[in-house]
Amino acid sequence: MHMIFGEDRIQELLVKFNGKKAMILVFLFYLIPGLPKDLCSYVAGLSEMKQKPFLIISLVGRSPAMMGSLLIGRLVNTGGYTWAIIIAASAVILFILGVILRKHLLDWIDKAYDKLIEL
Repeated sequence: MHMIFGEDRIQELLVKFNGKKAMILVFLFYLIPGLPKDLCSYVAGLSEMKQKPFLIISLVGRSPAMMGSLLIGRLVNTGGYTWAIIIAASAVILFILGVILRKHLLDWIDKAYDKLIEL
């Protein structure tokens, strides 16, 4: 894994995955469609993250993208090309907005996380 992704990248992610906001990071990483999830899974396995929370977060985070992919496949199979294109285009637009607005989204998530801890 270190040879494929690089020692620096692995260490950088391990620091984040061992932090207090690791679950939010993993959830967002899995939620955003189009990102390769393998590195996230590998690093989570090396981190101090507990298995049960990781499995729950990854299941919930992966579900929307998986359901969208399944829906697009079903629509294409049944001839619903227009709706398949609309859903795919919406996913691409959301992905682009997520990349463009990532700093604002991460700041908002940090504030929400801090409020949750205070409760």
